[in-house]
Amino acid sequence: MRFRPVRMACAALAAAVMALTIPAPAMAAAADITMTPRYNGTLMGVGRSGTEIGMGTGTTVHTTADTVVQDPKWTWSTAGEHGYVYPHENPTCSRSGTEVVCQGSAKLALTAAKPYDMGIGIFLSPTSDAKPGETVRVTVTLSGSNIEPVSAVNTYRVVENVNFAAVGTRPAERIRIGPGKTVEVPFSAAVDGTYTIRRAVLTFDDPTAKLVLAPPKPAELYSNCVYDPGFALPKQCVFDQDLAPGKTYTVRLPMTVRADVEQFGELSFGFTWDTVTEHKSVTGTHGSGGALRIDSAPDSTGPQVEQVDQDYWKYPNNSSSKCIMADAAATGKTDTAAYAKSPIRGRKGDVVTATVGVHNAGQFIVRPSTVEFALPPGTTATGLPEHCFSYNKATVFCSTSDVFTLPGETVTFDIGLRIDKLITTAKGTVRVDLVQYESYDDQANNGTTLVLNPPPAASPATSSPVATSPPAATTPPVVADEGGSGGGGGLPVTGPSTTLIVLTGVVLIAGGVLLVRRRRTRFEV
Repeated sequence: MRFRPVRMACAALAAAVMALTIPAPAMAAAADITMTPRYNGTLMGVGRSGTEIGMGTGTTVHTTADTVVQDPKWTWSTAGEHGYVYPHENPTCSRSGTEVVCQGSAKLALTAAKPYDMGIGIFLSPTSDAKPGETVRVTVTLSGSNIEPVSAVNTYRVVENVNFAAVGTRPAERIRIGPGKTVEVPFSAAVDGTYTIRRAVLTFDDPTAKLVLAPPKPAELYSNCVYDPGFALPKQCVFDQDLAPGKTYTVRLPMTVRADVEQFGELSFGFTWDTVTEHKSVTGTHGSGGALRIDSAPDSTGPQVEQVDQDYWKYPNNSSSKCIMADAAATGKTDTAAYAKSPIRGRKGDVVTATVGVHNAGQFIVRPSTVEFALPPGTTATGLPEHCFSYNKATVFCSTSDVFTLPGETVTFDIGLRIDKLITTAKGTVRVDLVQYESYDDQANNGTTLVLNPPPAASPATSSPVATSPPAATTPPVVADEGGSGGGGGLPVTGPSTTLIVLTGVVLIAGGVLLVRRRRTRFEV
């Protein structure tokens, strides 16, 4: 009992030592929040209704640690700049002088793993004294009750604001051209506004034009246009000409309908007018012929300047469309033929390939609808290719409605057939149809047959060789029956060849007698 004070003192000392050696829990580091601008240098046209700078084109917020901003507030300011900001139909935002303040939710969660893209619709417009070439700076600030304010500066260039629109109709204008004929098709643009459009760009949407229009000859490819090989329309043309406001301008592009175009074939395509500043370049090859020109537009003489089209995004009237319709051909025929690679062979349990499809046997482009393949009895379809499906396990349908076939072309599908039961001369059928204008199709060959495991092919007829030993052989030769097996006996050779064979036998026999007599004479000597 007298050692208890000592033990208690030692225990207290040990606890003190442990408390000193165990590290204290680390305190959470404060989040470092920063902002970066997006799309610095965005264009802003003088007199334009407004350039959106908030939604998708504003700022990005970064943080080094996950944090929650309490009472977040966004501020846009153009103090001292030739521009002003304003909110777009947002009740949480208010404008005062050169600032717009938005304060919505009570919290803003930020994560280190993913930057936060601010998405509030704010617009910027230049002031009345803004000049093309100037720069307008917009300061964006994020503040909160638990963070220090952070800011970023976005810059916007002031450029000339122009306005032109494609001239077209709704629905698209229909232009009828006979097969093999050429017509100049107009593409027009109306110009409005204050500034002259310096250099314009015309872009075509041409995915399937080559099925209706004949590709131009190399000498007919314009030097100021870009082409893809085999395309009948240019992808894009740039005009080194000026378009003054208050006028309508037209480009006339020659188009030739193919001589083998589908009966009543149609081509609908779009076209878009752009400024050189806003257009998107395309890849391809420039033509080597002359330049395509805009009617009554002078050549550009001044330097290239940055220009944006007024209300281009709000009112996308820079685009329109045309529809080229091929008149019925005076001569020739449309002929869609069913195709099957036949015969095919296999044993029970084998998977063989049935190749079926459609062949264009006519003089015009055709668009078949489907290939209908009724399977041979005793088989099951397996391993169907793309665009094919099985119906009731007895029929396979393959869609070809998006496939245009030129005269002489064949579209095929390889379908796997498992032979479940061995049947001699099992027959499947193939049927094809057109998407439209079936009455113009020669339907006599729209169906065909695929044969699985026909009988073995017949062997060619042969004659038995004439016996030469012994010489006295007199049995006439025979011809094998069809099939080459010889079963059932042969037929005697009749007709003019019989006399020749008999005479040959007589000569051989006579020769044999003479030979025997000569040998006997030698024995007697």
